[in-house]
Amino acid sequence: MGKEESINDPRLDRIENKIDKLSDAMVSLARSEEKILSLETDRQLTVNRLNGHSNRLNNLEKQVDDNNATVKAINRVFWIALTAFTATIFGRLIFGIELFNGFY
Repeated sequence: MGKEESINDPRLDRIENKIDKLSDAMVSLARSEEKILSLETDRQLTVNRLNGHSNRLNNLEKQVDDNNATVKAINRVFWIALTAFTATIFGRLIFGIELFNGFY
């Protein structure tokens, strides 16, 4: 029996080494899987944040368009009022036209 044990010892040592390497590989795979899951969670959070920013930009763009229309209307009213005022002043000064009684 002693002889058989000595013949099988190196073989058993190789099998144990292989099992240890497989065990290390399994631990490494488990760590890698945890990292991948963590990265996927981070990626999903980033996508959600980007979608939120995209929605905010769309809302901001709509507000800018609305404000642009308001500013155009105010600009037109200003220039019409300025033109009317200038025409009234020049009409009175140059041509002596009085549009309103008592307007001096």
